Amino acid sequence: MFNAAHTHLLVNHFPIILPFIGVFIVILGLIFKSDLVQRIGLLLFVLTGIAAFISMNTGGNAEHFLERLDESKEHLMHEHEEVAETFSLIAYILSTISLVAIYLSWKKNKASKIFVGLAILGAFILISFSKETGTSGGEITHLEIRNEK
Repeated sequence: MFNAAHTHLLVNHFPIILPFIGVFIVILGLIFKSDLVQRIGLLLFVLTGIAAFISMNTGGNAEHFLERLDESKEHLMHEHEEVAETFSLIAYILSTISLVAIYLSWKKNKASKIFVGLAILGAFILISFSKETGTSGGEITHLEIRNEK
């Protein structure tokens, strides 16, 4: 049976991976002066926010599921939750900026370039938070990546 822990584990990798791919595609769009390619990259940033939202909304149920199995990991889950909340907030902001950039690009508004730049900056900020978020989540069940002394 598919439960909240499965859903969380399935979805939580997307908000970490999609910004890397999105930055690459947006930069390709800038290099080749293709608004369509830029919009595709920006769309990946929007999908990042959606995936972060789903991941945040399945994390609580996954936490309850794991607590029943092993209460000793509670501090790891709490630490991950704190980091993931910041990560998700940045992902939501990036998604919003990207939606505005897509709309302005579609309307051929010159301000779209500003929002594309903001989206790239936001993606790099999100990427910088992705390592801590992913690692703190992985440490819950993967003993081999924990930095316990």
